[in-house]
Amino acid sequence: MTADAGGRSTDLLDALYYGHLHGGARLRSIFTGEGLLQRWLDAEAALAHAQARVGLIPQEAARMIERCARADRFDQRALGDEIARRMHPLVPVVEALGRAAGTAAGGYVHWGATTQDIMDTASVLQLRDAAPVVDAAAAAFESALAELARAHRDTPMAGRTHGQHAVPITFGLKVAVWLDEWRRNRDRFAQCLPRVLTGQLGGAAGTLATMPEHGPVVRRLMMERLGLGDPTVAWHTARDRIAEWCAALAFLAGTCGKIAREVIALQKDEVGELAEPHAPGKTGSSTMPHKRNPMLSEAVMALCQLVTGGVGQAFTGLLHEHERDMGPWQAEWRYVPDLTGAAAGCLQLAARVLSGLTVNIERMRENLHRSAGAICSEAVMIRLGRLIGRPSARTRWCTRSPWTPTRAGAMPATPCAAMPASAATWTRTSWTGCSTRRITSATRPRWSTASSQPADRSVTARSPSSTSSTGITSPSSRSMSMRFTSWNSSQRSPTA
Repeated sequence: MTADAGGRSTDLLDALYYGHLHGGARLRSIFTGEGLLQRWLDAEAALAHAQARVGLIPQEAARMIERCARADRFDQRALGDEIARRMHPLVPVVEALGRAAGTAAGGYVHWGATTQDIMDTASVLQLRDAAPVVDAAAAAFESALAELARAHRDTPMAGRTHGQHAVPITFGLKVAVWLDEWRRNRDRFAQCLPRVLTGQLGGAAGTLATMPEHGPVVRRLMMERLGLGDPTVAWHTARDRIAEWCAALAFLAGTCGKIAREVIALQKDEVGELAEPHAPGKTGSSTMPHKRNPMLSEAVMALCQLVTGGVGQAFTGLLHEHERDMGPWQAEWRYVPDLTGAAAGCLQLAARVLSGLTVNIERMRENLHRSAGAICSEAVMIRLGRLIGRPSARTRWCTRSPWTPTRAGAMPATPCAAMPASAATWTRTSWTGCSTRRITSATRPRWSTASSQPADRSVTARSPSSTSSTGITSPSSRSMSMRFTSWNSSQRSPTA
């Protein structure tokens, strides 16, 4: 954390005016200076406890170190000044803890460890405590997606490709695509946690040379004390765990940003199909009172940009040299908290957008009619193609359809007149109905469930291996009770 001359935080994560965008008070408290100091002390205390268990240091010394390892016992401003003066991030803390523990016990503080052992372990403790915050926001977002998909499985709207009307879909299908992607993202997040939440203890160069007989046992006992995974070997220069955490957050934030962008696009005045929540007191514009700007969705996109744009730093951080490289390592101290806070805030705001989203069903239907039935051209072409071949049918459509508006805002003439007589029976009787009746029955995706009814998303029995040490579970282990089956109007008979 950085601070101004008055000691006030200047980080966006903890800033007075912008902190609400970065994960809430609970997550911000994890990444404060006091929160980091406490986790440094927790790591030192756990190390002493483990070493006392195997007889490397006296039991009484370990108890005294644990008793004194509380952040509120230390002058944090003085520690910060000493760290800046000595240009070492941990030695002043180790010395302060040693003084607090007394002469007899203080000499056993940091016994056989290196600075990165303690600092990496503390950083992982921060991620362990942040993971439930991220997952809770992800779960709320998934719940909102599932509810929208169920509620609007039969809500017709125009499918758009290349920014233009393509074929009819339902809004429920659009949301189901988001939901399916989201569950894969949550899978990735849950699956990475056992790898990411692994502590560090290797000594000066990863050999545990100061504890030749007890090193692996001390490491295991230390990690058990902290509730972290026991590494196979030191990972001082193997930063894939940190990169994987950041990448998992980027997947989550990326989907949120994509959905927020879609909400913004469909909230435009000329479209008007969706609108983000607008509670009393929310300000749209400081100078144009008629406006309802999508401020929540825009904030989601901004936070998404910070996460997805910043994740490259984590992959650059993979390039460590030899057995220790403080250059790329210390960059993590800044970007990991920033990305974590931005990702959590992105998820929380995105859940607010979807949980209060306004879906204008009538406007969706109106927009569906704007092409005067041309949105069903694929179905007509496929039907005609059975008579004259698909290439000829497409060429006939493109060359004979009077589809160019004659003036601004004019609706095109119905394309039925351009079709040959061989298809007249089907097109003339069914074209106009396609935009209403056929959209809701023949072209909508159908829910496929065991009972043929939309079921609530359920949780199946799970094996112990599917649950991480944080209790966060992978969505793939749950039953996917909602599935879409594509069904195009061209599959129906002409008289259906």
